[in-house]
Amino acid sequence: IRRSFPNATIAVVGCGASQHHGLAGAKAWNDAVLGSTSAQTATIHCYAEMDHTAGILVSDAPAVLRRAFEVARDESANIAATVPPHMRLWLTELGHIGNNLTNFTTPTLDRTWLEGVFSGALLLLMVRETRFDIITPYCLVCGDRNSYAFTTVSHGQVIRPASLAGHVNWVPTPQGAMLSLILNAVGAVPPDGRMQELGFNPPLLLPPPTRWGLTGQNAEIYPAARVLGWIFRTAANATHSMVLLHLGPEPLTVNLGETLSSLPREGWSVHQTTPKLGTTDILRDTFSPLSDLNRTASALGAERRITLPPYSFTRVSRAA
Repeated sequence: IRRSFPNATIAVVGCGASQHHGLAGAKAWNDAVLGSTSAQTATIHCYAEMDHTAGILVSDAPAVLRRAFEVARDESANIAATVPPHMRLWLTELGHIGNNLTNFTTPTLDRTWLEGVFSGALLLLMVRETRFDIITPYCLVCGDRNSYAFTTVSHGQVIRPASLAGHVNWVPTPQGAMLSLILNAVGAVPPDGRMQELGFNPPLLLPPPTRWGLTGQNAEIYPAARVLGWIFRTAANATHSMVLLHLGPEPLTVNLGETLSSLPREGWSVHQTTPKLGTTDILRDTFSPLSDLNRTASALGAERRITLPPYSFTRVSRAA
């Protein structure tokens, strides 16, 4: 490879912590493979295993979302402990699955707005790892054994992806819609820009689980943020834009002026995406991003306060 492609990046297959074998299995593989390679990069997969999602309720949503934080923490620990510090990383598959080796579906959650919010949260948590050069959500298009981000429409009927690529229109599922919102925001940043996580003081946390998540999951209750926010900065360190994913079940007002004292008072627009019918609709498996989302645009006031609706995505950018 080196003789033919001297500038190519060579990656070897590493092991994530969430692929049915946990930290011990990942360590055994990574110690054996990554510790003896001359490759500069390792690939890993990261899946949030979602046990017993059948029958979850709207009131279980904060506990379901908390699972993304558990997975991100486990994967961060795995990387720190088992991936040599000089190696870069490609996260070539990122998603969630049922804890079943023959069928990876997550009943009650698949194709719902809550699934979209969960997928967005997991993506925004994994970008905390600074060694990732590539992060690829899985799967953009696939069969019904997995949760997919895009599907096809023929004669107004939504059908599962099959052999009709090039003959039908591709439309996002709720998961695909949320991932597109995040990735479009990233894509609008200049190539030499950078990301910085937006922190709140005091921290804004999700409530602890009361039902789902108390069995079949890690017994430890990880702290989980109610808002995941990222600022995009230019090479000159000016604020270009920001995204805010609200994971909470009630509206929340945040003061960006207190969090970002350097944020100019004028010239910002706020774009928000929310379920039209509110929290009662986040577990409907026929939820369509094309018709069931409210998309609003407004100016950010001089006081720089934003009210975040429940389970919403907000993008703040320079006004056109």
